[in-house]
Amino acid sequence: FLTPMPAYYTSWGRYTQLAGLLILPPIITLLQPVLHKDTSSTTNLQSKINAVILAIIAISGLFLIHYRVIAFAIFLLVADFVVSILTNHREISSTVKRWSITGMICIIGSILFASPWFFPTLSQIFIPKLTPLESGQATLFGDFTWRFLTTAYGKQALTLAGFGLCVGLFKRPRSSTTVIIWTVLLLFFANLDALKLPGGGFITGTSVVIMLFIPISLLGGDFLEELTSVWQSIIVQKRNALLQRINWLITIIIFAVVASFGARQLLPIINPITILSRQADRNALNWINQNLPKESTFIINSFSWGFGLYAGNDGGYWISPVTGALTIPPPALYGLGEKDTVDQINEYSQLTANKNTSPQKIHEAMLSLNIDYLYIGARGGAVSVSELINSDLYEQIYNQNGTWIFIAKPAP
Repeated sequence: FLTPMPAYYTSWGRYTQLAGLLILPPIITLLQPVLHKDTSSTTNLQSKINAVILAIIAISGLFLIHYRVIAFAIFLLVADFVVSILTNHREISSTVKRWSITGMICIIGSILFASPWFFPTLSQIFIPKLTPLESGQATLFGDFTWRFLTTAYGKQALTLAGFGLCVGLFKRPRSSTTVIIWTVLLLFFANLDALKLPGGGFITGTSVVIMLFIPISLLGGDFLEELTSVWQSIIVQKRNALLQRINWLITIIIFAVVASFGARQLLPIINPITILSRQADRNALNWINQNLPKESTFIINSFSWGFGLYAGNDGGYWISPVTGALTIPPPALYGLGEKDTVDQINEYSQLTANKNTSPQKIHEAMLSLNIDYLYIGARGGAVSVSELINSDLYEQIYNQNGTWIFIAKPAP
């Protein structure tokens, strides 16, 4: 509630990175009892096997959801491994063996789980990102934007994290050191291009700075936990049950008030123009569900999303996940398909991304591809409704609250 991230994600559309960052902590938590001897003693073999299986499933999903977050997870595990070696230097061989066996099982298992998409993802997303950036003019921390850390109550959160780091280095050096090494690794790999090293396109400074809310929250939360624990220990010495309850009530109220003030600062971050789907679109999707065949195909407003792909520009982009019907452009995972298919989808997606495209060209594309419907969402896009109506090439079958659905009339 204090850091500007991940609230900014809602305006940037970085839902895939946010989804990945939600999966990352469970992966680490699942592997802890298996990787660390000090915790594995209380965990039986079956529990370890279950934990590894769940971790494999989570890693497979993370691999497909966001390539950068899988790197974040790997670097965190590397940091954890380094700290394990430093803190258990007398048992280096057993530590290396335990980590190596677990790592190989997770890698092989994850590849098997993700096998239908593994090689397309590897060749089309991972490998291209390992090449240096084209500019060649990158500077150290050139894309590291501090305002992404200091907006709202970001400065206060950084202060809490600083106190948490100081306290943690004395009371919990292992976890604090792991966070430090993890952050250093992320910042180093985000500057490979500036250092003239290969792999500079894989992790950017922006991608790192917008995920630093995780270590900031960890360290800041650590400090607040320590603060409340010290205060609680003072109250406990009083041995007054009523006083203890009052203390916890006051603590909860303070945290709730601070969180509410933080939330108020974050609400303006959401830019209304970045909200693609509106209530009118939801009503239209319900109408589609009730009145049109499930195998229907729609062409929708689109825009150039990046990575050589197109995405929906309005509520039409939700047709596929909500109703099961197909859209052009489809969900962004089409980029993992065959090159010819991707090129063809891009060719037709360009039509609804360009304001200069005539209704006649869209009509021809719909007839040639047997596309059933043209959807115009409440937000709208490059396709002009008035031009569609004036062209006399389309039949209107739905019109409510600025949301339209057209059928292409047969060719003359």
